Amino acid sequence: MAEETATVALNGSVFLDDFSKAITHLQQLMSALSAEVVSGADIDWIVSGLESGSAIVTLKGGPEVKPSQSKRVVGAFEKVVKALQTKSEIPFGKKVADPVHKLCGLMNGRITSIRFETRRLDAEVFSSHKQSIRGESDSVNSFGAVRGRIQSLTSRGTLRFTLYDAEDDHAISCYLREGSEDVMRTAWGKLAFVEGIIRRDSGSGKVSTVRDVSQDGVQVVQDEGIYHWRDAIGCAPAVKGSISAEEAVRRGRE
Repeated sequence: MAEETATVALNGSVFLDDFSKAITHLQQLMSALSAEVVSGADIDWIVSGLESGSAIVTLKGGPEVKPSQSKRVVGAFEKVVKALQTKSEIPFGKKVADPVHKLCGLMNGRITSIRFETRRLDAEVFSSHKQSIRGESDSVNSFGAVRGRIQSLTSRGTLRFTLYDAEDDHAISCYLREGSEDVMRTAWGKLAFVEGIIRRDSGSGKVSTVRDVSQDGVQVVQDEGIYHWRDAIGCAPAVKGSISAEEAVRRGRE
């Protein structure tokens, strides 16, 4: 069975000082949730994934933590995620709500949004200005596929991996169905199409997560490389006396 994980992603340009604050607030949040739902337990959380592109941090329970305990804490984290989805009050006390608000308060123009994820659901929070423009729904879900390079796995035996979009290299969180983990053995580092339930930011149109990815939902494709177009050089020799390509471009510009 896959391990329970909690993920927070900072989108935009993430400076070191902002990232340091985010880690502190995330630690406070997980500690507060642990105190709420697992009384008396001292739960340590391991960073099982750390990716650039959107500064994504994934946590799982340490080796001494009982699976039932980490499952309860991640379940409480999901309640926070659902509250953020519906823009409703966080169903815990001040010690939980404060670090959530501090995380959301890191959006400063450089950080454009913050996404909270588990393997079952996610919520992306935008600045209050953007929210007022977009109204109640900040995302669009649909079945589809996205093309990119699979570069990061949270850890062995988990269901989450990161795909870097082929168009602009932004990081996309992808979640496999239970029992589909073996597909990653041959897909890591490869260019691939990943098919599943896609969540897009309704403002930018960018994909942020892909869920319910099946064993057949990851299709590795031929990586042609960015310079393979050079193989076509000389396939159509210039007619004697014709102008050069450089001259043709120059004339076109003029």
